[in-house]
Amino acid sequence: VVDGPPITMTFAPTGDLFIGNNVSLTRLNINYTFDRIGPSEGLPYNQITSLHYSNYTPRYPLPMSPPSDLPRSSLGGTLFVGSQKGWSLFDVVKSEFIGYFYGPRWHPGEEVLGIAAAGFNMSVVLTDKGFASIRPEDWTLEKKALHYQNMLKRHTREPGLVSDCPLQDY
Repeated sequence: VVDGPPITMTFAPTGDLFIGNNVSLTRLNINYTFDRIGPSEGLPYNQITSLHYSNYTPRYPLPMSPPSDLPRSSLGGTLFVGSQKGWSLFDVVKSEFIGYFYGPRWHPGEEVLGIAAAGFNMSVVLTDKGFASIRPEDWTLEKKALHYQNMLKRHTREPGLVSDCPLQDY
């Protein structure tokens, strides 16, 4: 395989086999030709540890449910690429990376050991320090403000050095 020994692989219903190694992602096409997908082709981070194929292609911002006017097969597919520094989404039809997720905002730990799509709007990521379920959620401005005000209350000790400024004061 191109660049190094295989570490992980997954098969896509398009007939393509995706193989990850410590340098790049290799796509073995149905006609037995290879495509190398490395940093110069948009791979956010090499050292690939896991691959998972899903029939759905997430859109940004992520919708809460699949579009009802499109059949499942017309949505294309997405390859979830786990690495030692986070994970990324690869659009199989367009052959391009459409997202990269790394750090405590998305999951605990750094190295992604496993990843799976759990339905249309949820992903489950297993890392070296735990797991995370990632799903879209609609928040109003008020809900977001309450979330951060509650977070502030948990970390403020008397006498507080941070002032409280509730949303209803505006």
